[in-house]
Amino acid sequence: MKFYDQSPLVKLRLFLAPFFLVLSFNTFSEMAYSSTAEGFKKSDKRQWNMKSVDIRTVINVLAKETGKNFILDPHVVGKVTFISAYPLAAGELYQAFLALLQSNGYEAIVNGPVIKILPNAFAKEENMPLMKNGERIHENEMAVTVIRVKYVSALELVKTLRQLVFHFGYIEVYSQTNDIIIADHANNIGKLEKLIKRLDKPTATAVEVIHLKYAQASELVTTIAAVLQNKSGIETGLTLGSEERNNDLLVHGGTPEQHLQIRSLIAKLDQPIKKSSQNTEVIYLKYLRSEKVATILKGLIDNYLHQKGVISL
Repeated sequence: MKFYDQSPLVKLRLFLAPFFLVLSFNTFSEMAYSSTAEGFKKSDKRQWNMKSVDIRTVINVLAKETGKNFILDPHVVGKVTFISAYPLAAGELYQAFLALLQSNGYEAIVNGPVIKILPNAFAKEENMPLMKNGERIHENEMAVTVIRVKYVSALELVKTLRQLVFHFGYIEVYSQTNDIIIADHANNIGKLEKLIKRLDKPTATAVEVIHLKYAQASELVTTIAAVLQNKSGIETGLTLGSEERNNDLLVHGGTPEQHLQIRSLIAKLDQPIKKSSQNTEVIYLKYLRSEKVATILKGLIDNYLHQKGVISL
């Protein structure tokens, strides 16, 4: 059989036919990939062996196979290798693809019907999906969540947790409600949530009895409660009470920091009253109620002044 020479254009087409089409991105700041076909069914599985393939070509293939739409940041360039040891279904393929992106310094951020792929250094600047309690998100996708801390200081927790967040992630405290805001991979967010739940427990359970020498326990309870009025959203379970017979102040629950603060306040407030140049004397009563005694004494004083012809105010 005799073969005839073919034109260079035909030869080029035949040469490129087995390969994926690589598009030029010089005239676009971002390139979108989407699937016009359904891809293979969920029950179908395929084995993959792509070595040193342009990452944009891989994403184009993934768009067709999974039916997902991707938008690429112009900084997403280079070659990647993707090899599967066994056939993968569509869901497994996408999960493996997310891991591939992460290992090459890229992140996938879901934005409505599209998934934006960009370098992880730019991830903080993007609007990440809010992960709610119990919501399932692909573990390698970037997400943001808000965690309510009930019993301990969120600020103190963040000091410990900050080193557990990826370098491109974000963790901060919203002090007004004692919430922790985390932006990270969904799987790492789940780990941090479990750790926070284990640490977020009331620590002080015994009742602390503090004896007062000079101040009235019932009055000091009101004063301390006003000073420690909870404005941070921490549910510490702190309870203050007084035992008037022995003039003791009772402290139950709360955090060790609060107990220390209460003892510090008591040391400053439980002081003898300074004598003044005025004719005023404070007399502490052991058994009688001061309000009743004051009423009786006022009546006696008014009667005495009336007999002397002095007008009482």
